[in-house]
Amino acid sequence: MALAIFWGAVSLIVYTYVLFPILTMIRGAFWPREHHSIAIAPSVSLIIAAYNEADSIRAKLENVLALVYPRDSFEVLVASDGSTDGTNEIVREYEDRGIRLLALPRQGKAGALNDAVAVGKGDILVISDANSRYDPEANQELVRPFADLAVGRV
Repeated sequence: MALAIFWGAVSLIVYTYVLFPILTMIRGAFWPREHHSIAIAPSVSLIIAAYNEADSIRAKLENVLALVYPRDSFEVLVASDGSTDGTNEIVREYEDRGIRLLALPRQGKAGALNDAVAVGKGDILVISDANSRYDPEANQELVRPFADLAVGRV
């Protein structure tokens, strides 16, 4: 019995890490999916989770403002999770440039993101941390797969 369980477990591991990737490559080579290359610009809500990110939030907001995407289809929400280090004040400096601050009580990252998702108006939600940076073309690349109506998330 133990031998059967052992070989069953080994088979699952081999399938997962060897057979499945090979079968996926074979399927892609012989039955490729059509790629849609039409330009789309659905509304995007970029949600930044922040807790005491005063050291990095300014650079993040400058990076976000440099993204190439139609401004009327792009909103930026900063979900500040009870920050006490001046993060909120820094974000408020950017409100006239379209950045919205959600000054929330401390509830953890998941709670802050849930509140921000409920407020976001975009058809597509992009979740980010305050210390990550994006290439200027990132939003355009992120929404491109959504030209295929069979795609629900990336």
